[in-house]
Amino acid sequence: MTNDDRSVPYPDELAASYLASGLWERHTIAEQFSRVAGRFPHRPAVDTPQGSISYAELELRSDQLAAGLLATGVPAGGAVILQAGNSIATVVTWYGLLKAGLRPVCTLLQHRHEVIQSIAARTGAIGHVIPGRHDEFDYVEFAAQVQAAVPTLVYTWMLEQPTDGEGVCLAGLGPPLGAREARAAVADVQARLGPTDIAVFQLSGGTTGLPKIIPRLQAEYWYNSAAYAERLGWSELERAAHLLPLVHNAGIVCGLHAVHSVGGCLVLAEVNPVDDPERTTELVVELRVTSTVIGPPAFGWVTRDEFLKVAGTLRQVVLSGGKVPRPVFDRLTDLGIWAGQLFGMGEGLCTVTPVDAPAERRARTVGTALSPLDEIRVLVPDTEDEVEPGVAGELCCRGPYTLRGYFDAPDHNQRAFTSSGFYRTGDLARLDVDADGNWLSIEGRIQDGSRHDSALELESLLGSHSAIEQAAVVGTRAYLVAVHAQLSFGAVCEHLDRLGVADDRWPAQVIWIGRLPLTAVGKIDRQALHDRS
Repeated sequence: MTNDDRSVPYPDELAASYLASGLWERHTIAEQFSRVAGRFPHRPAVDTPQGSISYAELELRSDQLAAGLLATGVPAGGAVILQAGNSIATVVTWYGLLKAGLRPVCTLLQHRHEVIQSIAARTGAIGHVIPGRHDEFDYVEFAAQVQAAVPTLVYTWMLEQPTDGEGVCLAGLGPPLGAREARAAVADVQARLGPTDIAVFQLSGGTTGLPKIIPRLQAEYWYNSAAYAERLGWSELERAAHLLPLVHNAGIVCGLHAVHSVGGCLVLAEVNPVDDPERTTELVVELRVTSTVIGPPAFGWVTRDEFLKVAGTLRQVVLSGGKVPRPVFDRLTDLGIWAGQLFGMGEGLCTVTPVDAPAERRARTVGTALSPLDEIRVLVPDTEDEVEPGVAGELCCRGPYTLRGYFDAPDHNQRAFTSSGFYRTGDLARLDVDADGNWLSIEGRIQDGSRHDSALELESLLGSHSAIEQAAVVGTRAYLVAVHAQLSFGAVCEHLDRLGVADDRWPAQVIWIGRLPLTAVGKIDRQALHDRS
């Protein structure tokens, strides 16, 4: 299978070097999963409050789903919009689509007409997978409207059998096939795929207009996940929980593929520590979670009394998405839980603090790049000039799992990459180089428009006060969530003064709110806060 000219390939010499180095393998993602399933057939692959599935069962069910899809005559390489929650059925569907040679397009349950219709049209999607239940939104009617607007959309499939019988369920496609027949059908498709074929479409954050489309390739996408699992020292005994939407880059890389690359178990739930910290705590203990990733909105969970209950189960917490308040890091350490940091993006680059890194490095940086062939430059914004050592500038990167161009976006790609192919992330970053590596610190976003050099740093300093559960700085305002009682503006300024923060960096206004608005993937919605002002 080949990619079309809307996709920017890795230069031939780079692709050859990644393959020769062994970082990229010639196996497809589906083949990689099947190899792991063959080693650990009876171990749990996914566990949820509703039930679990072993590797052997997941292999068989996804083989049969792929064979059913192929029996309908789906074209090789067809894109399929995937809107699905955190369930075993979603994982079966994910691998089933890949095994059928289809390309999942990762969207969120919260996405509506503008995003789904645009993404479906731009990828030429042939199918749309929707939940089998309606809850507060009629996905059947929604999918019908999108299908009517996008000529290439031929199929709408339900993730689970609907109770009213309306719609086509994925599990019922095609004639029932035995394990050998289904496996043969899958093997035939996979034999025609190569390591540089597009496997998956991810979406950019979409903070400035519609999301951009990120093509992720067979070899590099699995490598990205396997390197993450290796960095954290995972084995088949790992039980990694993903408490945010699975069908998103972090869910696939740091959750599904990472833990499956070593034969471990993915723990899924549809609750999270922001909305329901008590139930999340119960599930972590009940499902014997050993590792998880949490972002700033959930940092307050760590400091709650009920978090003590997870100390005998949870051994590793990866903190991501913002500056980590020192009390959060220290609380984890005091409970005997390893704490580290992660920085990652759908476009590729991923940095993680090594498990053996000193505590100060783990507390103050997002670690080092996953791959020995990752290249990082910190440039003066809007130039190709490197900043002086230790000075903040725009983070730029290229490497064996970082995209070379957005899909079908030639004009934007001219601005998003340097002349030598480094991706301009838009993040303000600082590199600290020593004998142990290049330690990265993220200082904010270049386009945030804040008068502060580092909104993220100020948020961390504000969050270090015992009375402040969460903080978000937008422009000259600080939005704060109280643990119990609110502080006066003067008390907030006194706290910053004690920390040695110059008064020209203090917020001009403090606004107390019940909770910070979040995006669909659990990040602080700064645009919503900006719109409040």
